[in-house]
Amino acid sequence: MLEEKNGKIIDSIKFNKKDISICFENGEILKISEGTFTHFYLYKDKVVTLDEYQDIINYENLNKARQYVLNLLSKSYYTEKEIFCRLIEKKHISYKDANLIIDYLKEHNLINDKRYLLEYVESLHYKNYGKNKILQKCYDEGFKKEEIEKLVFDEDEEKHKAEIQIRKYLSSKEKNYQKLKENGYAFLLNQGFDFEICSYAIKIVDDVYDFSKEKELLHRELIKYLRTHSIDINNNESKQKLINVFIRRGYKFEDISNEIKGVYDDEVC
Repeated sequence: MLEEKNGKIIDSIKFNKKDISICFENGEILKISEGTFTHFYLYKDKVVTLDEYQDIINYENLNKARQYVLNLLSKSYYTEKEIFCRLIEKKHISYKDANLIIDYLKEHNLINDKRYLLEYVESLHYKNYGKNKILQKCYDEGFKKEEIEKLVFDEDEEKHKAEIQIRKYLSSKEKNYQKLKENGYAFLLNQGFDFEICSYAIKIVDDVYDFSKEKELLHRELIKYLRTHSIDINNNESKQKLINVFIRRGYKFEDISNEIKGVYDDEVC
């Protein structure tokens, strides 16, 4: 009863491998770090007031949260916002304590959003992303709006990246000219380039496309389609539906009609 009124009396102290166990006379055991132990100057028979006991717990939780963040930062970069959110959501500490840890990290130059932003943007340039995708990723990463808005993008560099992206895209796709132009343009937009940059880069299709393979590609697609669909080429309505399918795929009406006739003639022969 006396203990409950005046505080908790330390019965013994055990030094473990990773922490220190403070054993109280009421049988309660509190495990803390060496830093917390030293900070509160704890010893056998000391009476720990209830307020001091709560201070020890708060201090230990703060230390654990700080160590958690240091472990995170040893593996990767994080923004202030990311660190703050992780502390609140995963370590369940107060906003005040989360800000204390953020201040500690900034004071020791362990986090620096301005430096990290420049390094992060550079890594995205290296991946040849366009301006709009880079900006969106910066917002998603949690960088401050005012810092993101200071970023400058060089038009020539944007063109160069778009050229690299579209050439890589063209080398991996086997489509007709029209579809390459349409899908390639959409691809560049998705990679974050402005309309003007997309329009500039998509012209590369005209330079690299092998038009001699257009009919060969149409032939292969047509044969494949006819094998998986019941089409009566002699029926005008069915034939028109078939033509419409391949017009939507980007082929020219004349080429489609000639190819259908060629396939039909081959079957007759």
